[in-house]
Amino acid sequence: MVGVVGIGGVSFCAHDPGALRTWYVEALAVEFDGASGARFDHGEDNASMVFELFPHSSTHIGDPERQTAMVNFLVSHMDGIIERLAGYSGTAEPIESESYGRFSLASDPEGNRFDLWDLVTT
Repeated sequence: MVGVVGIGGVSFCAHDPGALRTWYVEALAVEFDGASGARFDHGEDNASMVFELFPHSSTHIGDPERQTAMVNFLVSHMDGIIERLAGYSGTAEPIESESYGRFSLASDPEGNRFDLWDLVTT
């Protein structure tokens, strides 16, 4: 089935990502993996939930004055999901392939940005 099958991660914008990262480490014992964020393994299909912090000025999440958090959805059949989005006034950027899956940044009709992650790499 074409659709969302889980949550792959959550990203926040932060005015001081270093300080906020330290807060999460000290207050919640979150273990960050280098600069890539914190990974919480699901134990199946090489999936993990990722928690990332971006500088408030970053446009990766969207307009930093409007959107300060973004959800990463795990999807099946990335090409079908992108085609489906177009029929529902959604938009998607070109697919990028990595060794751990395929990704596309997308937006809903109100301009809320979200990330799509298909674990299939081919």
